[in-house]
Amino acid sequence: MKIKIVSLSLLLMFVLVVSSYAAVPKKKTVAIKKTPVKKEAIKKESVKVEVPEEDKLADLKDDMNTAIADLKGQIDKVKQDNSDMKVSSTLFFRFQKYLSNGASTTPNNFDVERAYLDFKKKLDWGASARVTLDISRLDTAKVDTDKKSQHLFDYLKYAYVEMPINIPSYLQVVPVTLTAKLGLQHTVWIDWMDKVMELRYIAKTIVDNEGIMSSADFGIGATGKVAVLGVPEVEYHATLINGSGYKAAADIQNLTGGSSVLYLHLFAAI
Repeated sequence: MKIKIVSLSLLLMFVLVVSSYAAVPKKKTVAIKKTPVKKEAIKKESVKVEVPEEDKLADLKDDMNTAIADLKGQIDKVKQDNSDMKVSSTLFFRFQKYLSNGASTTPNNFDVERAYLDFKKKLDWGASARVTLDISRLDTAKVDTDKKSQHLFDYLKYAYVEMPINIPSYLQVVPVTLTAKLGLQHTVWIDWMDKVMELRYIAKTIVDNEGIMSSADFGIGATGKVAVLGVPEVEYHATLINGSGYKAAADIQNLTGGSSVLYLHLFAAI
């Protein structure tokens, strides 16, 4: 009987708690609408700062010093890379006066007859390159009958590469040296004759002056020395060239048409 009374009391208490919880009003959720705030644009005013003239000059000086230092570094690098390059020049300056005056063709003046600007550079494997500019007055009579345009012009006189060729001893019948040349190069006679006579400062050799042979031409060449026991050492210079010289364009049919020229020059100092 006591157990039933206790159970009834517990049930009654549970009903009272549930009813009291249901009687409590529920909180309502209210949605708050956010109103966007319009931001006012802030106007930025640029402030101009006056730089003193002394500071401007100092900055300019620093920039110039930096540029000069960079330029000097580049020049030093070029000089180091081309330390084995040689640059030289030769100038033929003259004064001429003929004894008989009065004729329109009688010269009486100073002039630069010829000038050469020469560049030589060593390459790998013992090879070397040479480029020479020739400066002289070109005869423009063919395009200008009055000869009013005889200015000094520069053009290529030499442009070649030469390289020593090591010939194995077992292939040499006699001791021989060989240097191969390729490009616009000396012909076999005129350059050698100028060196022997040592009179180029007065006039050209007859062969060159009369146009019998050109002093340079396009082709291949070989120079060297041959030594035979009991015989003076012989220098040789052989070329296979176009034959038209360095002032005229070569015919592309030269090599196949038989117009190319083979020269061989031998010299022995006794």
